[in-house]
Amino acid sequence: VYDFQIILYPSGKIALNYRSMQGDTGSSTIGIIDSNGAYGLEAVYNQDGFMEDNISILFDTAQDWANILSNQTGQVGYNQSTLVGLDINTENLENGSYNSYLVVNSNDSIEPSVIPINLIVSDAGLILGDLNQDGVLDVLDVVRLIQIILEQYDPSSFELMLSDLNEDDIVNVQDIVLMINSILTF
Repeated sequence: VYDFQIILYPSGKIALNYRSMQGDTGSSTIGIIDSNGAYGLEAVYNQDGFMEDNISILFDTAQDWANILSNQTGQVGYNQSTLVGLDINTENLENGSYNSYLVVNSNDSIEPSVIPINLIVSDAGLILGDLNQDGVLDVLDVVRLIQIILEQYDPSSFELMLSDLNEDDIVNVQDIVLMINSILTF
């Protein structure tokens, strides 16, 4: 006995919700296919141990807020690395969490490498100097800024942008002074 439901959303999402799956579930295929039978998307094929009670599978349309800018194809030599540019566009996105994946196919392995992309959209705004993004300028941010200047901490490019309080493209003691003055005036 298989107890499940299929939900079709106006946005194009398709949810497969399995409540109770009794019987042989290891010899089945789960997926979707277009009305012509020409294009399909398979989630699982004859895999023992995958199907269980109270599991959901969601098929969604491709997101349009993250796009690869460069290096869509190419070669990376042994013990080498390459940068992949992404364009993240939050215009017209509601506040909330968004998830996507960067899938890297390689002749190095049969399975592709899947790198998650997690985006949080909030209209709370950015506070220069709020390095830990807790919404408050405090001593924790001062300590992190000092670590960055003394090269005891390797900041992300976002942290570097927040560290440059006077926006002169240099993170130095002047930024510490501005941060402390901001904290003392609140």
